[in-house]
Amino acid sequence: MKAPIFLRTAAMIFWGFASGNALIGALLAAMLLLISVLATGERLRLTLTDEDVQRIVDISMLTFVLAVAALLASKGLPAGLLLGVGWLPVILLPLLLLQAIAHAPIKIRYVAWSMRHSTRPEADQPIDISALWFAITLLAAGVLAGPVRWFFWILAALLLSWFFVVRNSSAASSTSFVGAGLLAIALAFFLGLGIQSTQLALQQWFVDALSDTDNSPYQNQTSIGELGRVKLSDSIVWRVTQPVPAKVPLLMRSGVFNVFDGRNWTARQDAFKPFAATPNTSPGAGEIGPLILRGETRKGMALLPLPTGISRVNLHVGQLERNGYGILRISEAPGLLSLAITTSSNAAQASPLASDLVVDEKYRALLRRLPELAALKDQPALVRISGLKNWLVANFRYTLYLGDAASGARDIERFLLQDRAGHCEYFATASVLLLRSLGIPARYVTGYSVQEFSNLEKVFVVRQRHAHAWVEAYVDGRWTELDTTPAIWLETEAEQNTSPWRPVLDLFDFAWRWLREWRENFVVSDHIGGLALIGALLFAVLAWPTFRRSKMTLAAGGAGLSKGVRDDMDNDADANAFQQIEAKMAKLGLARTTAEPPRTWLRRLAIEARSLITAEQLAVAGAVVDALYRRRYGGANSR
Repeated sequence: MKAPIFLRTAAMIFWGFASGNALIGALLAAMLLLISVLATGERLRLTLTDEDVQRIVDISMLTFVLAVAALLASKGLPAGLLLGVGWLPVILLPLLLLQAIAHAPIKIRYVAWSMRHSTRPEADQPIDISALWFAITLLAAGVLAGPVRWFFWILAALLLSWFFVVRNSSAASSTSFVGAGLLAIALAFFLGLGIQSTQLALQQWFVDALSDTDNSPYQNQTSIGELGRVKLSDSIVWRVTQPVPAKVPLLMRSGVFNVFDGRNWTARQDAFKPFAATPNTSPGAGEIGPLILRGETRKGMALLPLPTGISRVNLHVGQLERNGYGILRISEAPGLLSLAITTSSNAAQASPLASDLVVDEKYRALLRRLPELAALKDQPALVRISGLKNWLVANFRYTLYLGDAASGARDIERFLLQDRAGHCEYFATASVLLLRSLGIPARYVTGYSVQEFSNLEKVFVVRQRHAHAWVEAYVDGRWTELDTTPAIWLETEAEQNTSPWRPVLDLFDFAWRWLREWRENFVVSDHIGGLALIGALLFAVLAWPTFRRSKMTLAAGGAGLSKGVRDDMDNDADANAFQQIEAKMAKLGLARTTAEPPRTWLRRLAIEARSLITAEQLAVAGAVVDALYRRRYGGANSR
């Protein structure tokens, strides 16, 4: 089965327009047409052995494998694989051009690798790859094509033309053939619409019925102890680039809670509302920025740990929402997230609620049992706050290890009156309850403390163990951050989490993040010129030995078979016997040397290989060589 040259060039042009590479498709189609016309007129011909052809086939396959590997590294699976298939016609184009300019039909081995050098005639079969290349080109166009209405109809026209050309029927059946083809196209069109509608319906059903995506990633409850477990992990979750001068530590909030039941903190059910992203412009009066936050989303959603006073967020992809506490979340975002934030000291703040002063009677009694704090109740708000912080710092210590919880309830009362040791959750919870008891509205806040600068990445890295809890107190008409956890907690956690493998794991994490960012930002169309140049150079380097050997063979003259003799051997089916004997003797160490004429070699075989080859085989080979010499030189005794 063959595909005429006009169909091949049309398919190449079709691929170019469908894939968005119209110029490349047109240039390749013109080259294909020009070479085919020159080869038809015998002005461009090349003689290659089966080994040369197989080498070029191997080079094409190697190029395809390398291209797919590069695309998989840059685009991932399945996008990289689909893109590799989409560019397969360009990679296999040299084989099509080779078929056009080669004297002999191309033979590609289809047997197992172990039989690759078999001497049996059935091991090699001449094939015409034009039809295969034509089909691959149409498939590749479908892989790269965008949602355009004309694609189906042009594809159907090309296929119908191909079937009409290769059909094996009489001219009287042309009308029936065209009618059947049009009916098949109509059925395919409506069947395609039905499949598309079914696929969309099933996809929606699976999303609705089986998806475990949390439509609201905002947690409205947290338990004391949750952050303590998270802090045992050293993995990097966020990366932060701060404006100069950097603030260390920088508190980035991702949860605000105001109701405590003795064990759990709960946030009011506050609706998220759309928050408009703004263009990336220079900070205005009173603004600080930009602060760059990079991290990952879970199924396109994430809570954003951000400092207070957000005035603007620059975001290219995704939908932003914010609740009454100023907590931002993102949805419909890519796996890797990067956004720029601008803060302002003049950003609007919500007023406190009645619940921000609620304290259970059990905890009001604590204040009466702590006379040094009870004495602060009549002092100004700032004095009350500083007095509470100084008392906690002077009388409490930081630890992640809380001992045997089974010996008694590990509650706030025990933390304040007995152990006087704990991690940030206990300090923050106790501070909120005591501040409220002193008449200051307060809330419990969770998030991260940005403190560790990476010399490798030149950014601040935020690890799981940097999860933190602190307080927001309402003083003088504004919400103010208050961190009552002893500052020694930074050094304590760094010492307790020191691992000899951490630098290696950080390096791997950095390399993996860089590769993912490069893959997402890599656009093939932006680099198509460079990729084409690299591909052409690679093909030239790998193919040069084959064409050099072919050129030497043509110029060899009497050292071996001349060009005309080799042409005759390629076009004479009887010459296969001579080629088989040549291959077999080569395996036995009796190959014909470069300077040894065929007849001299046959005479040597008659003596040295008497036990390996029969007289009948030698006679057949001799007759073939005689015939070839006669056709070439016109004399029976030419040597």
